Amino acid sequence: MKTGKKALLRSALSFVGLTTIRWWFLPSRLYCFTFHRVGDAAATDYSRNVFSCTAKRFEEHVVFLKENFDLGGLERLSRRGLTGSPGNNPPALITFDDGYIDNYLIAFPILRRHGVPAVFFIPTGFVASPRLPWWEEIPWILRQSSGTAIRLQGADEPFALEPDGGEKSIRRVMNFVKSRPAPVEEQVEEIRAACGGVRPPTDGPGERLFANWGELKEMSAAGMDIGSHTHTHRVLAQLSPTEQGNELAISKEILEAKLGLRVTSIAYPIGTRVAYTQETCSIAASLGYQWGFNFLCHANAFPIANPLDVGRFAVSENLDRRSLRSMICFPRLFA
Repeated sequence: MKTGKKALLRSALSFVGLTTIRWWFLPSRLYCFTFHRVGDAAATDYSRNVFSCTAKRFEEHVVFLKENFDLGGLERLSRRGLTGSPGNNPPALITFDDGYIDNYLIAFPILRRHGVPAVFFIPTGFVASPRLPWWEEIPWILRQSSGTAIRLQGADEPFALEPDGGEKSIRRVMNFVKSRPAPVEEQVEEIRAACGGVRPPTDGPGERLFANWGELKEMSAAGMDIGSHTHTHRVLAQLSPTEQGNELAISKEILEAKLGLRVTSIAYPIGTRVAYTQETCSIAASLGYQWGFNFLCHANAFPIANPLDVGRFAVSENLDRRSLRSMICFPRLFA
C-alpha cells in the first residue's frame, strides 16, 4: 500500500474511533521507540530525512509515553524478564540511533527534565570525527543535482530529482540504496559519478554532526544507556561473518574502554530484514550482547522469542500525539 493511501486509512481509522477502541485494549507487550535526530531539519545541508521530530514534538512524545507506558532502561527491562512481569502499564524503551550531537544538546535535557531514561546506539567510528557517513553524503550529493535525472544500476527507471531539492526524491534513492545487495561504498561511488563527480568538502561537514566522548560520558553518568551501532555503520548483511564480527566487536570494545561500562545491546544499522540476518544475531550473542534491536515496526509479544531481534517503532516525519498513538495501534500502516 502506498504512503498516501496509508495516510488516508490512518485518518479514517482515527475518525471513526477504531484507534481509540484499539488503544483501550492495547496488549501488554514490549514497545520500543526509535528516534534519530531531533531539531530543525531545514537547518542542515545534509540528510533531512533522519530528523524524527522537532524539540517541541519530542517533549510531547516523552510526556505521552511516560503517561502510558512503564518507561525504563535496559536494566529494568532485564529485571522484568523475557516473559513480562505484571505492571500497571506495558514496558517500553525510548532509543536513539547514530549518536547525533542533537541527541546530547536537545533530547538529553528533555529526557532528564522528565526523569526518563533512553538507550543511545553509537557507531563508534564517527564519534568526535569530521568523517561524513554515507547516509549523510548521498542526500548532499543529490541535492547538488536537483532538477536532473540519474540512472542507477538495477533501477527500473531513472530517478527524477525534484528541482527544489525535495526530500521525496532523495528518500526514494535512499530506499533503493538500502535495499540493494551491493556494498554501500560502491553505491556511493556510483551516485557520485551519476551526479557528475560532485563531492562534499574534503574537510568534513561545516556543522558538527556527532556527539563526542565527553558528552556520551555525561549522558551515561546521568542514567542513559549506551549501546553499539557497530563501528562504521556498514550494512551487516553485505559483510562476511568475520567482517560482521569485527564491526560488532570493535564497537563494543571501544565503548567499554572509553566509557567504562558494560555494553550489552546492539542496534543493527538500517535494521530491515535485508540489512541483517539471523546469523548476525548469533554473532552478536557470541560476543556477549544480550539485546539486539532491528527497525521493524511492531510490538514484541511475551515471552520474547529472541532478545537479539527486537522490533522498534520508528518515529519520523514529526508525528503528532494522535499519529503516534495510531502507529502503536496499527503498526503496519506506518511500516
